[in-house]
Parts: sequence; C-alpha cells; structure tokens
Amino acid sequence: MYKPRTIRACAALIWIIALVSANAQQRPGPGNVPVSNPGTATGVSSNVVTSKLLIYAKNGLGTTSTKTSGEFPSQLVASATVNNEFTVQWSRPKPGTEEKANLYVLTPNPLGRVGGKNVTMPAGATSVNIPFSMETLAPGNYVLMVVGENGRSDKVTINYTGKDNIGQVVSIPQTSPINQPVPTKSSVQVAGAQFVPAVGAPGEPGYQRAKLILNLRTVETTKISKLEVQVWSGPWTNPELLTNSKNAPLVILKGKGAIAGSLTIVKDKDNRITVTLRRTSQGDIDDQEAGPGQYSPGDWAHAFAQTTTASFRTSVDSKAISSLEQSPQKAWQSGTP
Repeated sequence: MYKPRTIRACAALIWIIALVSANAQQRPGPGNVPVSNPGTATGVSSNVVTSKLLIYAKNGLGTTSTKTSGEFPSQLVASATVNNEFTVQWSRPKPGTEEKANLYVLTPNPLGRVGGKNVTMPAGATSVNIPFSMETLAPGNYVLMVVGENGRSDKVTINYTGKDNIGQVVSIPQTSPINQPVPTKSSVQVAGAQFVPAVGAPGEPGYQRAKLILNLRTVETTKISKLEVQVWSGPWTNPELLTNSKNAPLVILKGKGAIAGSLTIVKDKDNRITVTLRRTSQGDIDDQEAGPGQYSPGDWAHAFAQTTTASFRTSVDSKAISSLEQSPQKAWQSGTP
C-alpha cells in the first residue's frame, strides 16, 4: 500500500515530465530551426518561379482585348506573334499582399534586358492585366518575364512584327550610340580633371559625395550657363535576375556645376570648377540605358561594383566636350587638373 506522500511525489514527477515534453514540442530543436522561404528576398528570389505570365491572343496574334468569353474570345497563351501593342496577364496561385515587380522584355539568345515597365499586383488579387507597347524595339523574337521581390514568373515568347495594330510599319527613333559623344562646336574644352571618389554610403555618418574637379580652357573668352557631368557604367550583370547576361550601361553618377546665371571662361587661362556627383536613382532612367526599361532593386549596386572603367562625360550648354574613361571607385587625375 503506497503512502500519500509517495503518491504525491509520483504525481509531481509525472506533471514535470509532461511539462518538459510539451515545451520540447513547442520549441524547435537544433535540427528543426525554420528555414527562410527561398522565394523571398533573402533567398535566390528571381530564380524561383512563383507566378504565371500569359499573353492574350486571337488566332495566334497578340491582342489588347482581355475578354476570354463571348462570340470572339481571346485566349491566354505562352507564345504569340505580336504587333506593337498587346496585353499580358500576370497571375499568382492565391491572394496575398501587394507585390511590386517589373515586366521585362529580353533578347532570347543570350538573355539580355532591352525594355520593360513597372507592374503591381494589388493586395488580395490573384491576377492583373498589363498593357504593353513595343514601339521603340526592332522587329524580332523576344522573351517576356515578370520579376518581383518574391520570385519570378514563367516566360512568354513573342515574335514582334515591327508593325502597329493597323499593319503600318512603326518607325524607330534614331539615337546616337551611347559610347560616343555628340559632335560639338563648343570652344570650351577640358584640359584636365581630378576625381575624388565618394566616402561611405548615403545616410551614414560622414558620407561624402564623389567630386569631379574640371579645368576648362578656351581660345576665346566665353560665357556658359550650364555644365553637366554623367558617369556611365560598363556593361553589367544582375545575378539576382538573369544569370550570364549583360545589361546595357547605365548612368551611375551625375551632377551639375554650381553656376548662378552664367560663368565666364577666360581665354588661355585655367578655369577650375568642381562638380559634385550624386548617385542616380530609379527616377533618373535614360532612354538609352535600356530602351523603355526601368531600374530593379540592386541594379545600381551591381553596375557600380562591376565597373572598373566608366565613361565620365562632360557637356557645356548641352554640348558634349569630353569623354574620359576612368575608374568610378578610385581617385585619379588626367591632364592638367
């Protein structure tokens, strides 16, 4: 016969064992630590297919109509011939929070970005229709893909005819090659330059923007009202979006000389002016950088880090006067600074 004290001790021991067991089930052990979702920004986001992209088409031709019912319905397909305007549908398996992404237009072999636009999946939605125009691209085969913070869509292939929606050939505006300065008749020239790279990062204590100190010379005294500098990167890749593909150069730094009204450049003398260069942002996109494309998260950092020799382009009153091929990351000087 067990004594009451023994029974109480056994009950207490059983209660402690049960409590420890319950806590062990609630807390992950060393082998049960939750793994971050590979489809999030902390993983290899853009290589994970998390959504679907399809093109609206009628009889194999891309269309702007998004009606998939009625007497003449459109169909959602993975490939189609297109004129300059059509609509695609971006969809996801289930509703979620608002998701911001980019719709990219890519050359197929090798994959390379040539255009795109910003897109947003509204909160609670499972699909969104995206109108698109190919007006500034040459006829040929292209690939479409949506890339967001949580992953990417599958791909749509198109054969662009180079025509508008009534069958007329679309004219492509001509632009000067981005690696060549525009011809100029300005008498002002750059006799020398000195570059001081940025210190630190924006928002951090002690951050200092990069500077370019220019020595301007002229054979006749003249006044200028605007001095601008753009620093173009070299071709670069974004491993988070497209592996083994080169993107077009983009402007990584830009700035204007501090000129109030006008500045006199005296003939046959050194005229020094300092231009503070700031990092470019998504709102600084240039039509030569990627056609109608847009920046993606991380593009600036990838382009800057991979550029050992950038193109420092100086213009006076919108006329190009100099293009120096130098490092955007290290101090240097050229000519007579």
